[in-house]
Amino acid sequence: MNRFSKQSAKLKPWLQQPWLVFLFVAGVIALFDLLYAPSPTPTIEVSVADKKAIVAYAEQGRGRPLTAEEVEIVLAEHVQEEILLKEAYRLGLNDDAMIRMRLLNKMHFIIKSQVPTPTESELIDYFKRHTDSFRAPPSWRFEQLFFVTNRPIPQTLLVELRSGQIEASPQLTQQSSSSYWNDLPEQGIAARYGAHVAEAIIEVPKGVWQGPFPSPTGNHFIRVERMRQGALPIFEEVRRHVENEWKKEKESAFIRLRVEQLKTRFSIGVTEGSTTL
Repeated sequence: MNRFSKQSAKLKPWLQQPWLVFLFVAGVIALFDLLYAPSPTPTIEVSVADKKAIVAYAEQGRGRPLTAEEVEIVLAEHVQEEILLKEAYRLGLNDDAMIRMRLLNKMHFIIKSQVPTPTESELIDYFKRHTDSFRAPPSWRFEQLFFVTNRPIPQTLLVELRSGQIEASPQLTQQSSSSYWNDLPEQGIAARYGAHVAEAIIEVPKGVWQGPFPSPTGNHFIRVERMRQGALPIFEEVRRHVENEWKKEKESAFIRLRVEQLKTRFSIGVTEGSTTL
């Protein structure tokens, strides 16, 4: 008797057991169903709670109770929207940058809404711990003489300005314009004359005419009289600003905490390699 015959002889008693044959046939049928059976039909179910919410929302928009016919219409519209939404998911339309951004914004909104209203003592404590953040910006008092781009600038202008002789020149008065600013902050200077002029006003020595400093509209000669440090306001004057900054800080903390909690649901991996395309 060869080796195959010996193995067949050992298996023969097992093959004669009805329960074993039954299990084998059942397993084959189950495998066939798993591989070839049609997928279950997706279900759209409108529960009693859903129906109440849908009808209540429609009645709130119309300002009156719905008739029986109108209830059927709004429920049919809800089902229609659910069908279209599920088809959109099937087609992968949710994998879109704009939709992703809206979903992220929605998540941020939901998490931020959990931030409690601050107490007065919390706001005062925050104000004391971030005093410099609420200090008024420094400001400058200065005088300027401005020449538009196409106007010639006398070569001796700076000398005349520093010697105080500029008022004696009517021709120069026709070619330029002057202005005087009292306590204008850097942001205000940059908005009127450009960032380059604002930087010059911050850096030039006080009490001496300097220039020219070019801007998109022309050239500026400047004499800074003084720089005033920003004053620290009292809490009541900036309470709304303090509350807004407190909320921003708490909202960021809530988002970070929620993300850390959700991280436990994922296995996160970052592929090493070049970041350039």
